Amino acid sequence: ARSWIMDLFWAIAESRRWHIYNLTQQSVSNSGVRFCAREAMYESFHQGYTGCCDFRLTPKQFLLDFKREAWSVVLGRETTTLDGNARLRIMIYTRGKSARRKIVGTHKLLTMFDPQKFKISIVDDIPESLVEQAQLFSSFGAVIGPNGGWAPNVLFMASDSCLAEIHQYRIDSWVERYGLGNTISGFVTATGHYFDPKVKPRFGPKRVGGDDDIWVTGGRSNLLSDLTRVMSANKVCRRFLKNPA
Repeated sequence: ARSWIMDLFWAIAESRRWHIYNLTQQSVSNSGVRFCAREAMYESFHQGYTGCCDFRLTPKQFLLDFKREAWSVVLGRETTTLDGNARLRIMIYTRGKSARRKIVGTHKLLTMFDPQKFKISIVDDIPESLVEQAQLFSSFGAVIGPNGGWAPNVLFMASDSCLAEIHQYRIDSWVERYGLGNTISGFVTATGHYFDPKVKPRFGPKRVGGDDDIWVTGGRSNLLSDLTRVMSANKVCRRFLKNPA
């Protein structure tokens, strides 16, 4: 994720001919803003600067402006709204190639949507390159998937799209924490015990939420009904449902 973000930052900086300044944490402590310098970015500055890692972008308007820049540079598009058939496309991202937090029983989620009205794609893995990821996420009107390191791709979801993010046991949303959800009109989360109630929940190191695979049905909580409920409550997400709650 660090390399992905760095590639994006420098692509925009070079295209827009930005002047880049690296400030130490101490020099901006009163403003509450921190600037990061890591790896190649850090090495490109004088070694006397202090490295940091804080992905918050303030004020929030900067993130909205950054989204427009990202779409322009990476996708060659000057608007961030849904284009063409994208508003009729739904992606269910399963994390099927990941070691944890995979969706089990994905086919049951298909019952939420009208296949005569929407084209539904089940995606098990995400391409590696920045451009391919941007093209993927910008081409869907709605995305349903577990939380994870793919969260920066919300930058490339259209501003009038819907994201339904799934959390195991406890909410742990980068999209919410770092303000990415503010760049799209429809952002909802479903949180519950979506796994065998007889099994002790598994938590990864330094993680808030659980790492068990996500059962659509059969767990202590029912993901199918939870997703229907939270998406029904959001006017942007609601339009994708066959039978809103």
